[in-house]
Amino acid sequence: MRHAKKLVALALASVLSLSLVAGCAKNESNEFKVGLECNYAPFNWTQTDTSNGAVSISNSPSEYAGGYDVEVARKIAAKLGKELVIVKTEWDGLIPSLTSGKIDAIIAGMSPTEERKATVDFSDSYLSVRSGGCRQKRQPLCCCKVFGRPWRRQNHRPAQYLPL
Repeated sequence: MRHAKKLVALALASVLSLSLVAGCAKNESNEFKVGLECNYAPFNWTQTDTSNGAVSISNSPSEYAGGYDVEVARKIAAKLGKELVIVKTEWDGLIPSLTSGKIDAIIAGMSPTEERKATVDFSDSYLSVRSGGCRQKRQPLCCCKVFGRPWRRQNHRPAQYLPL
């Protein structure tokens, strides 16, 4: 539990620095506005009701957002003492929405490329996933190539999630 609190505190500090470094105006409102694409299950998705703890999407009144990213956003908003507001935003509009002050943070599976890091600051990762492949049982692997190289079985660890 103590470890989880430290990770949430780290994520909170990272998101706060993200807002400041991105040049957002000081947010004195009681809202923590998070930009999500709401189209990338299981991390974030759109649904038509509040089941599973889904949160209303501010710019799409008949829709609700659910998923792991929403739960992370909910924890950060609670630590800030603010109301969570989800703003559904197209992927290409997330960084412009952050830098213009329309949202306070992006919580999404966004890789920190050099181009993106020139515009915004990134937190430490809160999720680590190793991709893998599937095949039918009893199918030979000799013909299977991944990115032009023969596929080799490696020790695979399941996704590691930040404990909430």
